Amino acid sequence: MKPQRTTKQVIFLALGPIGEALMMLAVLAEVAAKNPDMQIRVLARRNAALIRALATHYPAFYIDDISTTGSALRTTTRMQKNTTIVIQPTFGTHTILIKGLAALWSLVPGVQILGFRDHGWFMPYDVTRLCDFNSRYIDNIRMLLTDGGIDTNPLGTAPLLSLSSRPPVEFALPTEPFIIIHAFASNDMRSLPPHRWKELVNVLNIRYPKARIVITGSEADRAKAQHWFGSKGTVLIACGLAMPEITYLIEHAVLYIGVDTGITHLAGVLRKQSVVIGNNSNPLWLPTYNPNAQVLLATEHCTCDGKKGGECYVEEEGQRYYRCLYEIADATIYDAIDSVMKRVTPELAARR
Repeated sequence: MKPQRTTKQVIFLALGPIGEALMMLAVLAEVAAKNPDMQIRVLARRNAALIRALATHYPAFYIDDISTTGSALRTTTRMQKNTTIVIQPTFGTHTILIKGLAALWSLVPGVQILGFRDHGWFMPYDVTRLCDFNSRYIDNIRMLLTDGGIDTNPLGTAPLLSLSSRPPVEFALPTEPFIIIHAFASNDMRSLPPHRWKELVNVLNIRYPKARIVITGSEADRAKAQHWFGSKGTVLIACGLAMPEITYLIEHAVLYIGVDTGITHLAGVLRKQSVVIGNNSNPLWLPTYNPNAQVLLATEHCTCDGKKGGECYVEEEGQRYYRCLYEIADATIYDAIDSVMKRVTPELAARR
């Protein structure tokens, strides 16, 4: 049963990487649409500037940086009566800073704190639930908000964000239709071996000769991208772009291909036509909420426990990869790409 309560301000504590922040923003956009008089504030430890740059289409959102203890403590002075604080799920336990802030916030009159029990046994939650690892991350947040008396979209609804974007300054957008490949993850075991990415580019060049291929990644990925793809004339390297510039590229691409990482969630909340080369280590974080995405997994020999555990690895040339990702057959990836391309841009396919 929903608590009998009127919430005037929602404060969302964004603890995770950019992919989680994007899914959180998508849910907050739903909350803002259903509760137009509610003030929404995001407290971010490491992505405040990035979230602020992306969320300019939502002037009702206030983004605060709490990367220092002083900045975090000052947030207490901004709390209104009837404030609800939502703490994201995180693997492991929360830091001393977060536990201390939660304890302090719990003393403020009219504040209720929502969170997930299995990630905060020592947190002063007023409303709590178990994180359901069989449900999507977005739906876990929706269920928690509903338990806290805050109206949001029904479970299973596809989220959609309107994000700030702009043409890249130091990258010339191709005049031809283009396909984005985002091959780089937070670590190499969450991607495919380099030779498989190279072969994918070769196949795309043969099957879709009228399309260019754009490789995205961080500035740290640039050297690797040049080494893997630099000799291929149809490939353009677009690493190190600002997030609004990457957003612009994704919006104008005919197809996005990527591993499960933050940029793939950017494509997800934009509902971009996508082929996602996923892994089963934390399935609730997969972008299955995107109705235009094909999320690929190979689960036959998978030993992931769904909570970032399990020895689900295979090794090639000294590098470990998630088995449930590595064993996705090349033919499966190519077929998924073909099915999307034939549906959205059949004119780009070569005659076979």
